Amino acid sequence: MIILNENIDKILDLCMVDGVSYADLRIENSDYVTISVTNGEIKETSVGLESGLGVRVLKNGAWGFAYGSITDFEDIVKMALSSVSLTQRFKKEDVSIANAKVVEDKVEVPFKISLLDVSIEDKVKMVLDADKIMQGDEMIKSTDAGYQDVVKNIQFANNEGTRIEQIIPYVRMSANCTCKDAEGGTLSASAKLGHIGGLELFDSEPSQSVGERAMEDALAGIRAPKLQGGKYDCVLDGAMNGLFAHEACGHSA
Repeated sequence: MIILNENIDKILDLCMVDGVSYADLRIENSDYVTISVTNGEIKETSVGLESGLGVRVLKNGAWGFAYGSITDFEDIVKMALSSVSLTQRFKKEDVSIANAKVVEDKVEVPFKISLLDVSIEDKVKMVLDADKIMQGDEMIKSTDAGYQDVVKNIQFANNEGTRIEQIIPYVRMSANCTCKDAEGGTLSASAKLGHIGGLELFDSEPSQSVGERAMEDALAGIRAPKLQGGKYDCVLDGAMNGLFAHEACGHSA
């Protein structure tokens, strides 16, 4: 962790100036991997750490908030305290918070295969396999496959003594396949697979199956009989009615 418990206490101490009745902070550190492949070529491999800090204070009945880089926590506290003067001008009444018990806990999402224990080379191979399987038909003109994972470490602490840490792994694989027919018409289809957990996700469904599903849907769509434009009677279930209303009316509005 970039910020240790003693630093959390120091930040909260900086918040508790005259007039401050409550303060809390949220810290998030994310170890992430992003991989993308297009037409069999690796376009991006990115590995890194993102982190941030948000500080909230309740001073003289008004909230103040600021966020930024963890390394600048002293400046963030100053900004949070100074922002109170703005919210005080618009508040209609003093803010008060309910009494809550102090909680100290650590929650970790269970997993079988840690995202951090699998090499970037093995993850790249999974994406290449998902992309390669989509290149088995002459009607296929372009393919894309992508992989993202992240392990989030989220901490919450307040001046009342609550300390909560969460560790949450996410993983996601996606594929997109574009086909073209003899008349020049094109159709694309995509498939996704993901969950909150580790790489055991691919025990029941291999990574290349995501590309296979995208390919099968794209080919089925481009080979389907073409409809002439006009008015037709159709029967739709409730979910599809809502979908068409959203797409046709919601986006245009």
